[in-house]
Amino acid sequence: MKSTKQQLESSILFFAKLFNKEDNYKALVFGDTRATLPELVRMIVYEMFLQKYDPNAWMQLRIKSLIEENRNYLIIHEYATELNEKGFVTFGD
Repeated sequence: MKSTKQQLESSILFFAKLFNKEDNYKALVFGDTRATLPELVRMIVYEMFLQKYDPNAWMQLRIKSLIEENRNYLIIHEYATELNEKGFVTFGD
């Protein structure tokens, strides 16, 4: 994986913020009871799927920077694909 662990966490938080769930995800990323990265990715991908088909959320997403959204989507996709194919992820520098 070309991205770092911090970039993946930032990408997860990017989408969490779009969906007004940033505080919840920050607690899962940085709090005392941390979720694993596979759990966080599953959760945010599920949320992304639900939000994409919510017409109100869809319009809000279109207003946001499409370039930023795409960059963060690709980082999460790269992580999920590598985890699925190898069973583990090796982060970039």
